[in-house]
Formats: sequence, C-alpha cells, structure tokens
Amino acid sequence: MQNTLYPAVHTPIDTFQITSFDGTRITVYYAGRGKKTMILAPGLGSNLYCWKYIIEHFADEWRMITWDPRGTYDSGWPQNPDRTMLEDHVGDMEVIVKLEKLKSFPVMGWSMGVQLSLEYYHRHPNDVESLVLINGAFEHVLSSVLGLPAIEPLLKGALKIGRSSKRVVQPALKALMRHPLFPDLLSSLGLLSGTPEIFDDIVQKFTENDYSQFFTLLLNLHEHSARPYLSSIKVPTLVTAGTKDLLTPVSSGKYLASAIPGAKLMLIPGGTHYSMVEYPELILKEISHFYAVHNQTRVMRSRSKAGE
Repeated sequence: MQNTLYPAVHTPIDTFQITSFDGTRITVYYAGRGKKTMILAPGLGSNLYCWKYIIEHFADEWRMITWDPRGTYDSGWPQNPDRTMLEDHVGDMEVIVKLEKLKSFPVMGWSMGVQLSLEYYHRHPNDVESLVLINGAFEHVLSSVLGLPAIEPLLKGALKIGRSSKRVVQPALKALMRHPLFPDLLSSLGLLSGTPEIFDDIVQKFTENDYSQFFTLLLNLHEHSARPYLSSIKVPTLVTAGTKDLLTPVSSGKYLASAIPGAKLMLIPGGTHYSMVEYPELILKEISHFYAVHNQTRVMRSRSKAGE
C-alpha cells in the first residue's frame, strides 16, 4: 500500500503536529500497525525515506514513531535560536513520549539519532527497553569525519561561512544535489556505496531544508558528548558501523560498542553512512535477530520471576 506523503514508502503513514516544550512546532510520523511501539530517533536532516526499509519490514510488528528534527523539513525553527542543541532535540522526544504515554519501549537511532538515543537513555534509563544505534557518532561529530580530528576547525569554519552566505550557498547546493549525477559523484568520493534506488528520493527531499539553519544545527550538535555515561548503559544494545563510512568512521562504532557493557557490534562491509539503504537486507536480518533474542530473554526472565 502506498501513501501520498512518502509514496516510495509502501506502508501507511499518519502525520501529526505537536507543540514542543518551548513552543516549537514538531511534525511527527506514525508508521506501522503493530501492537508494540518503537521510537525511531532521526538523524539530522534525515527524512522518512531513510527509514523506508526499516518501516516496511517491521510494519506488521511495530507501531513506529519518528519526527522531523526541529529546524528541518516540516518542523519549525524555534523562536529562541539557542534552542537548537542536541539537548533540545531530546526535549522534543520527551514531549512525544509523554503525549504517547509510553513506558518501556525500544529506541532505534541513525546518525544524530544515535546521540539522541544515548542522551534520552541517560535522562530516562527506565523508559528504554533496548538500543539499536546505526552508523552514528557518540560525541563531537565534526571531529570524527574521515577519522581525522585535525579536520574539525576546517569544517567548523566552512559551516560558519556557508551559514553566513545563504544567498549563494543555498541555490548552489540545491542545484548540485538535484543534478542527476549527484549520487554518482558521492559514490566516486566514497560517500555512497553504489547508487541505491531510494537515495534519489532522500536527496530530493533533503533539498527542501534551509541550509543556513542546517549548518547551525550541525555546529550545535558537535558540542554534545555521550562519552561520560556510556559505561552506565544497562540495556541490550546493538551498534552498527559501515566499514567505508567517512562521516562516522568504523573506529567510532567500535569504541561505542566496547564502551557500552554487553553491546554487540555489527560491521557492514562496504557500508557508508547510508548503510540502511545500501544493505537493507543485511541490516534487517541482524536487527530482527537482535530483537528476537532480546524478546526471548525477556520472556524467560518474566517466567523466572513469576515462579519465585
């Protein structure tokens, strides 16, 4: 079944708008008709097409909730521009969870959604049932690009220039991204593995963003670090990392998995930052197995407690 909002995602999607803690308008998406609810913590600038295969695969089992991060797509820009830190994205998630009256639910995050998931767990450890952390950094995202910490000041400088040169940068970036050979360019630069069919939809949707706002969000995301509390995470955790991910290198995923007690690491051979759409069958198989094992363990523990 297709939907008119995201026609390439073949499952029903409902859309609602909520008012967040600071008055910012947030657009929320509900996909799937399962009895259990899962939170899909979005990446910065990601859209529903990035979750296409996850949503379609789990549509019968889960009710999945995600949203457009503040300042992107159909969510509003806050009246106070200082309300654009990672902690404010977490605040939006807290409002959604409260409105839905959720208790003990799994969280899956991609890219920025990894930091969002980690920070939410840190604040509300009793809410989170499990974590699936897909191809994301856990701190200072600009320091991990290309695995070269020294590149951080260059990237920050470029983003600040781009933010202040909106009239030039905005149309130039949109023209570049809308060029039919843009996916091939990314592939040649090692930023994409092949040319996934859905990637064109992802990119075309991304061109709807205000890039000066996006650059601000990215600069502010860079300030966040989950390192101090990774060792305190006590729920089943799956970490994925693409071996060719230049934005969040495999070394970041390896550290993340080693720092979280009992976490499992899945390496995606040849995967870039967009492994979810490059190798969906591989990722879905691993995630499905992770949930099956986790659910079986929960059932066994419940039976054990009932027999005490």
